[in-house]
Amino acid sequence: MRALLSVYDKEGLVELAQGLSDLGWELVASGNTSIELAGAGIAHLQVAEVTGSPEMLGGRVKTLHPKIHGGILADRDEPDHLADLEANGIAAIDLVVSNLYPFSSDPSVELIDVGGPAMVRAAAKNFAHVGIVTSPADYAGVLAELRLVVVSQAGKAAAADTAVAAAQHGLLPRRARPEPLRAKGMRCRGRSARTARGRLHLLPADVAHVPPSLFMRAARPPPPP
Repeated sequence: MRALLSVYDKEGLVELAQGLSDLGWELVASGNTSIELAGAGIAHLQVAEVTGSPEMLGGRVKTLHPKIHGGILADRDEPDHLADLEANGIAAIDLVVSNLYPFSSDPSVELIDVGGPAMVRAAAKNFAHVGIVTSPADYAGVLAELRLVVVSQAGKAAAADTAVAAAQHGLLPRRARPEPLRAKGMRCRGRSARTARGRLHLLPADVAHVPPSLFMRAARPPPPP
């Protein structure tokens, strides 16, 4: 799981980044966001390390690169998109955290944001696979939901392991034991799996959206240190 962090407002940034890192996420950060994370000792990749191109023009060009926008826009359900990612050495980006320059309060040429809106629009277009967070007020809620999913899935996995072990030792009632698979002509019966609905919050100045597919991927336990 990879999160891209590129924010003007640094409020809550360190706590969010640390929380994502603790959950096993790989972090990518641009410019001053990277400086903030480095100061807090949080491991991450700089955008320039991902793109292979340095930030330039006094910071006007940082994230405008195929290895960033390709990672955000790739439809994970499209084999051609996945093939393009592999062919071009692009890693998918699963979460975009970006808030924009405060142009309305300080109108100037250098506060006309280009990269931020481009990333937010890209994530919004690919909302089925990519989460978007643009307000520090939403950081705690997003982390809480991701943690809850990890705990829930871990509990389900443990319960499943316990049931399998009990069945192997003959401890389950006969009706609870799985029936052996039949050969040809076997019919599958039972309920189809349901996917939880995602939540999209559109507020006057911010967006917070985490798609169900992101929850399912985030439910995988982090790798051992």
